[in-house]
Amino acid sequence: MTKKRVVLVCVFLSLLVTLFSQGALIERYLDAANENLTKREYKKAFDYINYVLSQYPQDKVPQNVEILAENVYYSYLVEIRDTRDMEGFSSVKDKLLEYEFLSTERVARLVKVINTLESQDVAWGAIPQTTTTIMPKSGTSAAAVAAQASQNEAEYKKQINNLNKELDVLKKVLEMAREDKQKDKELELLAQQKSLEMQRDAFEAALKDSTKTTKTNTTMLFFILAATVTLVIIIFIIVLVVGAANLRNSRKQREQFEATMEMVARISGMDGRGGIIGIGDGSDENLRSAGRSKLSYVALAQSEMSQKEEEVLKDLAIKCERLGAEVDNVTGRKNNSKNVSEMVFKISQQMQFGSFLSSLYFCAAMVYDAGFLLIDRNLFSITGKLSDEQKAEIRDHVKKSVEQLGFVPKEYRQVFEDAVLMHHENMDGSGYPYGITGDKIPDIARILRVAESFVALISRRNYRGISDKESALEELKSRPNIYDAKVVEALDAVL
Repeated sequence: MTKKRVVLVCVFLSLLVTLFSQGALIERYLDAANENLTKREYKKAFDYINYVLSQYPQDKVPQNVEILAENVYYSYLVEIRDTRDMEGFSSVKDKLLEYEFLSTERVARLVKVINTLESQDVAWGAIPQTTTTIMPKSGTSAAAVAAQASQNEAEYKKQINNLNKELDVLKKVLEMAREDKQKDKELELLAQQKSLEMQRDAFEAALKDSTKTTKTNTTMLFFILAATVTLVIIIFIIVLVVGAANLRNSRKQREQFEATMEMVARISGMDGRGGIIGIGDGSDENLRSAGRSKLSYVALAQSEMSQKEEEVLKDLAIKCERLGAEVDNVTGRKNNSKNVSEMVFKISQQMQFGSFLSSLYFCAAMVYDAGFLLIDRNLFSITGKLSDEQKAEIRDHVKKSVEQLGFVPKEYRQVFEDAVLMHHENMDGSGYPYGITGDKIPDIARILRVAESFVALISRRNYRGISDKESALEELKSRPNIYDAKVVEALDAVL
């Protein structure tokens, strides 16, 4: 008796475990069907829900399962209609025969449409996948897309109209067959009528979807057009803002340049100590030591300038600025002429050359390397060691620079020639092209030698570890055999 009870208890427990496991499995498959429906993986959702349905008698399928199953079937049929997956359609039809309660109105309507599509010939294959939004291809205008959509809708309406006419004729023939009691003929005509009605329904569905698609495309094209117009307006505003900023910068630079040129107009014949503009006290010894152009410099400093002469000098400065920018573009040294000329002006002011000479030196410094425009430009792109011929050609730029000074008025020419010819002369005579020494080198050339080297040093960050102005200045001070110590001292004062 005890053994029988043990067996019964075991059987009961086994049934409970089986039922629980089966219920858990059904629940898991139901969740999987719902999850894949959400992910639009309709084929997988279809397989999962069919397993769940198979676990219940048809009259005892839970309502939540039935609702989910109908949703899965409908969604899968929509995908089948759009992709023409007739193999999948066959599977759905088989299952609908098994689960008739899933043939709701919308499911049945989709089945009719797909049945019609499946039975049509090549002409029926022209029916577009109407649920797919028609977007213009690259290079296709919005007008062309709209025209194509309109043409499709006109074709659908034409087909529907023709089918309605055929159905009207068929109904009359059917009435005649019924009156004559031609049963076989009546059945045949009924079948034809059903086929025509299915075709008409398919075209009406296609027309409805095409109209919806057209509206969607129109809305999307409107937003695209609006976005394009907005983008154009934004770009236009940016261009205006950038243009205004450039105009302001240009105006500011012009004002700064005009301020420098005003110094030329305010010619002063006296330095801060009451002497003639120049170096030292203006004695004959100082004049002789300044080089071959010193006398002409003093003559310029002492002369009075008319308004016309001031305008000529301003025009000269503008031409020098343009030529200097051209040289910088060829040599790849951005803003070099501007940086060197500003440094020359500051040093000249510090050495008390006066406003006029300082401004004249400023102009000459902008074009000191003009000869580079007359040599082979490929030399500036060579990264390796230069040959002796190439070195000679580059050194020759100082003499060629003179050829570029045709625009300089005669009264200022000597200053410019001294600048372009001798800015590579060294204090110990090791420079070129003449190898002159010390004070025999004109003032402008000695100032240029220091200013150009300083700008080059702070521009070439990898040169002997130089990374700042102080290091560059120490480099110049360590070479009194090349650079004029007085000029270097003036540079130190203005930094």
